[in-house]
Amino acid sequence: MSGTVTSLLNRFTVTSVVGDVTRNSLVPKIHSVVYKRSIFVASKKRHPRKEVPQQKYIERLDLQKEADYNRKIKEIRSLTAKVSRIVQKKEDQRKKYEKISNLPLPSDIEKETDEIYQAIAGSEDFGSGGSVSGALDPGAPESDVLDVGASVKETSDSEAPTTKYSSLISPVINLPPSIEERLGLSVKFLISETHQNWPLIIQSLKMSGGFKDLDAKDVRKFIYNIPKTHLQSIIPDIQAMLKEAKIRTTSSIINTFIESLSLGRTISPETLETIEDQVARIRKSSKKGILPKHTYEIMVKVYGKVGDVDKINTFLSEMKHNDITISPVVYNNVLRTLVYKSRNHKEAVAVFDTMTFLSVETKPGTDAYKDIIVSYVNNNEVEKALDLYQEMLISRTPVNQEILVALARGCSTSKTLRFKSWEFIFDIYANNWTPTLETLEYILYLAARDGDVAMARALFKRLCSIGSTSRKSFTFLLMSYSKSKITDKDAEPYSILYHEKGRNFRVNLISQSLGQSLTSQPPKYQIPLLPLEDLTTSEQIMAESSAIWAHCLAFSPEFIHTDAYNTYLNIAAELGKFGEFKERYGFSTLVDDPAINNTRIIIEEPEESGESEVPESSTTNTSLTTSPLLEMMKNQPKITRTTLTYVIALKTAGRFRNYKFAQEVWQERGRFRKSQQFRSLPIVDKDKYDFQFANEMVQSLTKMGLYDDALAIILSTEYQFSWSWTQLTPLYESCVKIGKEKATQSLRGIAKRAQIRFQGKIRRKDYKEYRLKRGY
Repeated sequence: MSGTVTSLLNRFTVTSVVGDVTRNSLVPKIHSVVYKRSIFVASKKRHPRKEVPQQKYIERLDLQKEADYNRKIKEIRSLTAKVSRIVQKKEDQRKKYEKISNLPLPSDIEKETDEIYQAIAGSEDFGSGGSVSGALDPGAPESDVLDVGASVKETSDSEAPTTKYSSLISPVINLPPSIEERLGLSVKFLISETHQNWPLIIQSLKMSGGFKDLDAKDVRKFIYNIPKTHLQSIIPDIQAMLKEAKIRTTSSIINTFIESLSLGRTISPETLETIEDQVARIRKSSKKGILPKHTYEIMVKVYGKVGDVDKINTFLSEMKHNDITISPVVYNNVLRTLVYKSRNHKEAVAVFDTMTFLSVETKPGTDAYKDIIVSYVNNNEVEKALDLYQEMLISRTPVNQEILVALARGCSTSKTLRFKSWEFIFDIYANNWTPTLETLEYILYLAARDGDVAMARALFKRLCSIGSTSRKSFTFLLMSYSKSKITDKDAEPYSILYHEKGRNFRVNLISQSLGQSLTSQPPKYQIPLLPLEDLTTSEQIMAESSAIWAHCLAFSPEFIHTDAYNTYLNIAAELGKFGEFKERYGFSTLVDDPAINNTRIIIEEPEESGESEVPESSTTNTSLTTSPLLEMMKNQPKITRTTLTYVIALKTAGRFRNYKFAQEVWQERGRFRKSQQFRSLPIVDKDKYDFQFANEMVQSLTKMGLYDDALAIILSTEYQFSWSWTQLTPLYESCVKIGKEKATQSLRGIAKRAQIRFQGKIRRKDYKEYRLKRGY
């Protein structure tokens, strides 16, 4: 009986599973046995078919849990992969910069070479030239710390073949005997290598019969030996004597004339016309109008200095059509034109690669490497410039001073490489090279970028003591004032202080400048510096910069140009008060152009305006920081404002939260855009300047707390400019602080769309479509 009951119980047991938990529900046995037909009915009433829907619900919960679990696993894997990529990228960068920081310098290679030769020769004195690192010690003599004896020496494109004279009547020029005999005692004007009076030589030769009855070979040799720097002024006299003696003017003689006319960095339109006439003479006398190969090379160089790329291409096409081999000289001149004149970096790299892989003859030399390194530095690709420098060291291509200066300038623009820049500068001294004027100017530039006012002042004073200042060095001095770190308590030490040689160099230079007097120099070089080792307050910087500006207006007006003025204005924008800025801003004016109704807008804010917006301390009397000479020079010609001038003015308006002044600035800049000066710019430059100004508008409005206005500017120019997080971060952070969620969403969307539109980032749906088409 018990077994029957057990079997019945087992028969009517209902099992339900929820997750991992199992529960049993028993149906009453008596009810089940006696009323067999009604058991189903009773069970139906108690359980109205809820079992099936409940099971489906449970299954759905299980599926949802499983989906959430898989999603979390996928997110964790994605996060892990992302972190891994970031770590790998950081590690690659660390290895890359570690490799760059360990790059050898030319002086190190020379030392290793000397050691090898010394070991081979077995002599202790062999190659013991040593380095000149001692010149940077604190106790080094003044002349060793900063040798500028050859800083103002200029070199021409070609040097005249000269020999040392053995007696007072022997010329330093190798003259044919027949012409030397005809000159007689007039050769005394040629006994000096530096002072030669060629006009008197030609005049004496004319009085003695000129080129008559002389051998044509001797005449040509005489013309070829005349230094190119002196030949330019006596070409008409030589041509007249050739014509009088009935000696044919060969293409070689004409090429010599063209080379002398093309000396210098630039060529005037009149000189270019004369050169083209000479080339036309050669073309007229040649067969089929084909020029000699040397003439093509000279003309590529000439049009390179002019910057006429179309003419260069015409001559290159003509050489190719006439099966004339393009020599390394032509490649070098084309590369120099692309780097310094047209500034076409992409084409310059293509030409350099062609020189590298074309043939052994066209393999780049020191000059070609210098040009392409400068191009990479100018385009903010200093890592590639360092790679080329490493390539030079491996191939044993000689490295010169200009290459080291270019690399130092490029490294100074990178936060991770700025310490390397001074190593290149100090290696110039380690190689026992005399620093040129350009090198000294870029040492001043490195100090200015660091905001090292003390070193910049000392170096500029040193340049004044030798009379070697320039527009560039004056602008760099003003830059050091504007980048001063006196207001930044958390500023990093100057990068030169991380080097032992640098600390000695800086200490020697500053200490020597304190005891140096400029009273023996002309007034142009007697700059008004405060008798202090360093400037430690903004008032001192404002006062000294104002005095130097007034001094240059009085004695060196050629130093005053747009870049210098914008730098001078930026000093007040960074460190001055609002009144001081407005005073300097008044030295410039809107461009005088009929396209903008011939109006000059000089913004002069009344004394009572801006009191509610500008702090009282910013409108106090500025007589202590303004040179009295500037009041006497108000009638001097105004400097034309540029986009950078308006950007600096907007930055100042944002700093002092002066909305009225900001309105005046962007209204005037709108009129400036109508001027012929702005409309004649290329479209690329117009867009660049417009974006620069729009970005500063956003930043100034953000500083004023006008977040909606700043966002409106970004939204209206979203499809015009490439906005990135660099420009959007200040506004985004301000909106986050006050809880403007819609604004932050808009900014994130703008940044995302800009990445897709301008930076090549692919959208998710495009990636899915790409995978579908690819099949994997």
